[in-house]
Amino acid sequence: MRHKSLIEPNSKRLVLVNEEVLSLISSYRQSTPDGCEAGGILMGKRRGEHFEITFATAPQPKDSRSRCRFNRQPGGHQEIAEERFRVTNGEENYIGEWHTHPENHPTPSTIDTRDWKRLSKIHRVPLLVIIGGIETNYFGLLAGSEIHILNECRRSISRL
Repeated sequence: MRHKSLIEPNSKRLVLVNEEVLSLISSYRQSTPDGCEAGGILMGKRRGEHFEITFATAPQPKDSRSRCRFNRQPGGHQEIAEERFRVTNGEENYIGEWHTHPENHPTPSTIDTRDWKRLSKIHRVPLLVIIGGIETNYFGLLAGSEIHILNECRRSISRL
């Protein structure tokens, strides 16, 4: 299984992102003028301070989507998360959120940062966020009230 290897420069936390997750996010790129934002949840494994993103949900029928807004509704995503948790015997769990932006190189909006800080307070554990852009993706780590940008590792890491 192929991964993208990321690191948070200050804490040295490592994140592996399964290529299938990146392919799913890429399939929702807003590369046409009428493309709507899409999103879902990230599932994966916590390995001490490190993460492995193994799965992502696709937009569900009850989600609200427009050109510059995505509202994830619990229906669908929650059921998928519970099933994934069950079939992996609790090894995989909710570890964050993803959505797209109609930008070549996406950056979080003020709505994104507000929503992420709210999620961080609710879950009380570090979470991961991905914004899929047209050309590149934004990768972030929520730790408390801080949002840290993740950088690509110079060397590929195959296991945590």
